[in-house]
Amino acid sequence: MALNKKMKKVTDYLVQLGLSEIEARLYQGLLEISPCTVMDVADHVSVKRITA
Repeated sequence: MALNKKMKKVTDYLVQLGLSEIEARLYQGLLEISPCTVMDVADHVSVKRITA
């Protein structure tokens, strides 16, 4: 399974647990590049900083 498909599957599980799609993506981004700034993780997961 490709990495993007695995990441989508994890996102889907997190959404089932009650997170929004953006929250799930941000959470995964934090796990991937932590420690970081909000701007770093927002850029990493392609979310506008104001949304993050």
